[in-house]
Amino acid sequence: MDDMDRTIPPKRTPVPVGDDATMPGKRDRKPDGRFAVGDLIMSRYKVLAELGQGGMGVVYKCFDETAGIEVALKALPPELSHNTLEMEDIKENFQLVHKLHHPNIASSNTLEKDNSNGNYYLIMECCEGEDLRRWIRRKRREQGQCDIFPIIQQIAAALDYAHSQKIIHRDIKPGNIMINNDGKIKVLDFGLAAQIHTSMTRVSMAYRGTSGTGPYMAPEQWRGRAQRASADQYALAVMTYEMLAGHLPFESVDPAVLQQAVLTQTPEAIPDVPPSVQKAIARAMSKEPEERFTCCADFVAALEGKKVKGANFSSNDAGNIWKYLAIAAFVALAVMAGVYVFQGSAKESGSASAGSKTLPSITGTHVSSNRSFEAEFNGVVEYNGMRLEMVKIEAGTFMMGSPTGETGRENDEKPHHVTLTKDYWLGKYEVTQEQWQAVMVGNNPSRFKGGNRPVEQITWNEAKEFCDKLNERYAGKLPRGYKFDLPTEAQWEYACRAGTTTAYFYGDSSDVNKVNYNGNYPCGLGAVKGVYREQTVDVGSLGYKNAWGLYDMHGNVCEWCRDGMRTYSDDAVTDPVGPLNGSYRVIRGGSWRYNARFCRSAYRNASSPGARGYNLGFRLALVPEQ
Repeated sequence: MDDMDRTIPPKRTPVPVGDDATMPGKRDRKPDGRFAVGDLIMSRYKVLAELGQGGMGVVYKCFDETAGIEVALKALPPELSHNTLEMEDIKENFQLVHKLHHPNIASSNTLEKDNSNGNYYLIMECCEGEDLRRWIRRKRREQGQCDIFPIIQQIAAALDYAHSQKIIHRDIKPGNIMINNDGKIKVLDFGLAAQIHTSMTRVSMAYRGTSGTGPYMAPEQWRGRAQRASADQYALAVMTYEMLAGHLPFESVDPAVLQQAVLTQTPEAIPDVPPSVQKAIARAMSKEPEERFTCCADFVAALEGKKVKGANFSSNDAGNIWKYLAIAAFVALAVMAGVYVFQGSAKESGSASAGSKTLPSITGTHVSSNRSFEAEFNGVVEYNGMRLEMVKIEAGTFMMGSPTGETGRENDEKPHHVTLTKDYWLGKYEVTQEQWQAVMVGNNPSRFKGGNRPVEQITWNEAKEFCDKLNERYAGKLPRGYKFDLPTEAQWEYACRAGTTTAYFYGDSSDVNKVNYNGNYPCGLGAVKGVYREQTVDVGSLGYKNAWGLYDMHGNVCEWCRDGMRTYSDDAVTDPVGPLNGSYRVIRGGSWRYNARFCRSAYRNASSPGARGYNLGFRLALVPEQ
């Protein structure tokens, strides 16, 4: 067995994770978890009918005996109702969408808790009529055709209003559009459906995919990137196409095929539709968000053949112009509590984007930062002319491990809440050969030579020696109670995720253009083979960083952690540290030599402290002493 083979993880006892894992506080409202017609909820809401059911809760038509009106009541799943952290997100989200008042948006009246059992119920406006897909089918069956433009105009007005309030929907589709006999429409589930979807994914860890509904999801949603108002416009354009053509622009029962079509193909032209309409739909469905219309009203105007500013630009001629304008306009994009809110300057996110939650707070629950710590350390380490940049990682809570549906997951990645109570700093890049030589005085064991390449063939013991030398040099100059060291496994994953819950910090599918791994073995929905570089590359050279500003957290070289492997459990833990003795130490992040599945945020590996390998390096941390 050569040196490189020593990085193969030791055989570990699997930790079983199943869909039937018991969640704290989980209980049914009734033995079957459902209400029947005539039941009285919270001694106030009498059930008249069940309107629908999904993984995000059951919706009932009820009579409010106190107010004397009919309402729609969504019963949140018990496992969500009894999760304090997730309910905080939903409550914050509710406060935002509750303020939306528009004739074409169904209002969310109250979010109520049944004190007798702790379950939560969302009380909403009860909208008469039928959903848009059924309405269209019925009209075509009865009349052969129908005028869709008044419908599109109303939806566009609702979306533009919500966007003006700095909120996007993220799941526009016919099922979320109600239309009554007078042709008046109501957009349902504004923002809350997406938040409940996200929270349920975190709570149950069941794979529920990217927020949205496949055929209506914009390319950036499929890629796991941050979404803006233009994602809603894309979905509106898909519905317009569907209503005119009688079928969706892209269809497949295979999600991978559907994703590939959305990302790469152009919809077929719709027969007997004016060129202006074809062009308007094509532009609103542009693969790049910045090439779409500036608002949904402009899309409607273009559909009607009206001249819209910039409408004659082609994607090739004007794409860069729109891109620069969009970057300037949306640089302040931030994501809060599952609803995308445009507000002040956010943390620099670079090319990274999250599949599920990112900036500005990064974590599900934020813990106050150490201001004195920030004042005492500026994030720059200097030694013998060497400069090493570090990034502050703010304390908080996150879900460690992977959901059961994540492609490539291992049995020892059981999801559980972890709270880190103190801020710490982590190297912006993996330690380079130039930095290593400055501290270790000329010693460079690396096989793939290059000053800006990560140092490799480093044992855990040697990485600790590097940290010790810096501690000697900076004695008395570091914040009290802190030292240079390797990060714990929990600190490493928290920093890698930067608030995301996806397999990689940029989404659920591997991308060899963003990560240096063995491109012959991709991982995730729609992932394709790519280049196998067969060596390390300069740190940061691929140009992709996560929301904290950290480069190469996936791939390039495996990174030593301070501790050994602990066994994950269902229980939430605070500042966890694995065994500090024993035969193995954790290594994280995967490497240039690994398959993509071994580069995921949650993947765990271990090796002996004395092991060397062409793919073994590390990243410097400044952490609280434990």
